[in-house]
Amino acid sequence: MADFERRRIESFMKKAFELAKKIGTKTAPNPPVGAVLVKENKVIGEGFHKGAGFPHAEVEAIESAIKNGFDPKGADIFVSLQPCNFYGRTPPCTQIIQKYGIKRVFFSVYDLNVEGKYEIKGAEVIGGVLEKEGKKILLPFLTFLKERRPYVILKYAQSIDGKLADREGRSKYISSEKSLLLTHRLRAKVNFILVGKKTVEADNPHLDTRKFKNRDILKMKKFIGGEFPNPVKIVLGIPNFIKELKIKNGNNVVFIFKGIDEEFEKIRRFISDDKANNISFFSIKEINPSEILSFVYENGGLTLLVEGGPKTLWLFIKERKFDELWVFIAPKIFGGGKGFDFLDSFLFGEELNLTLYELKRLGNDIFLRYSAREDKMIWDF
Repeated sequence: MADFERRRIESFMKKAFELAKKIGTKTAPNPPVGAVLVKENKVIGEGFHKGAGFPHAEVEAIESAIKNGFDPKGADIFVSLQPCNFYGRTPPCTQIIQKYGIKRVFFSVYDLNVEGKYEIKGAEVIGGVLEKEGKKILLPFLTFLKERRPYVILKYAQSIDGKLADREGRSKYISSEKSLLLTHRLRAKVNFILVGKKTVEADNPHLDTRKFKNRDILKMKKFIGGEFPNPVKIVLGIPNFIKELKIKNGNNVVFIFKGIDEEFEKIRRFISDDKANNISFFSIKEINPSEILSFVYENGGLTLLVEGGPKTLWLFIKERKFDELWVFIAPKIFGGGKGFDFLDSFLFGEELNLTLYELKRLGNDIFLRYSAREDKMIWDF
């Protein structure tokens, strides 16, 4: 393949990547996919998948071309994930591509769900275009398929002397407005967010996306409705109060607890005191990462964001059950405040060694992003 043709193909594939990233993993349990339809070196249609039950990206791109007065016959299509050849909630994309006479199909990442011999009658199929870059966008989906768990991101903010809270346990807001905006952007792309009950009691957080005003997200909110793009909120344990909790505003809240009599008594009191219909309770045998990840996986979550506090973060660090770590360092000194009150620690030779992926300044804060994966990959959203 000549360099010019390769660059042209890669250029259009990158457009498909940008479309795939528009709403992150809000497509769950389906993958985020983008598609671009090109004819005579001109983009005539584009689309991205909006979630289970909605048309796939290929269909969106073809339909947008027709809507704009273009004939898809003889065009090339560029897709971030191999077009499906099986029936789900929608017909196979390979049939749609064949029906409209698409001449060439370029895709980036091979779909692990594809069945049998793969061919599209009348079309040339070329896979693996910018596959490494494509896999970064699909990393949560690939983790979901291969490891049967969600992609996990740990996030916390700290002072320059390593404190996550003041001496009374308050941590809202240690980091700057710019750091908070980035956090809200991440929340707008994930499916579930997790905190411990002590964080809820101390900070009474919203855990929403109110500061992220991205045009694409706002447009999708009008299209999908409800509480999009707020993630489902998970609280480990049951707080001692519920009426005033801000997390009740917005999307669903799930309280996960160990089934002991004391917790069941709290539930009975909460149900009688509060009539919110977006609250549910889920009992597990042990409070550990495996049980929590199974709950998220079984509910179709591709991504889980863990925001603290120290005890909850340590559960995942100790068991090495996370993919990324986000750290915001604020130019504040608390001195004797609560720091990392982990229940345990590693010895030399046992410690976790992470790979630094990103370091940048956010206002007066420093933002650090690490990969904890063996393959050192990071999610591109």
